Amino acid sequence: MSDKDVALAGFSDRESAWAQESRDLGRQLLTIYAGTSEVTPNALDTAFRRWKADEVAQRPADNVVACGLGILFGDYVIAHRGGDWRMQTDAYGTDAVVVGPAKLKLFPVASVSKRMAPDNEDIAFFEPIWASLPAAHLPYPTPPVPWWRRLLGR
Repeated sequence: MSDKDVALAGFSDRESAWAQESRDLGRQLLTIYAGTSEVTPNALDTAFRRWKADEVAQRPADNVVACGLGILFGDYVIAHRGGDWRMQTDAYGTDAVVVGPAKLKLFPVASVSKRMAPDNEDIAFFEPIWASLPAAHLPYPTPPVPWWRRLLGR
């Protein structure tokens, strides 16, 4: 598949509403399964692991977990390394993607979805994905210039 077969677009109003709803559900999942509201790769791993081990018949649906935790992870990457949310449409369908500098793409919702199968034992993946993001592709934001340097023009 060539780049010509891939379309990237910003979130529509409908997709923005879906992302916000997913964030809210993701925060609820973090509180229930990780005992925290702080979004970190480690907390996301804890929430996913405990959700997957939860044998309650009424546990949150796979799609809710994939979207909720995936959107929170994408937001975390954007906040700490840069990038933007986009929707990618290609021959395989449409999916939310974080596009960073140098056209690096991260599919956080799909990263969760592919680990939903009961026989998939990959339950600690947010932290390794986070740790593997190369600074050259998703650099840390430039630290702010101290006030005194701005004042002195240095």
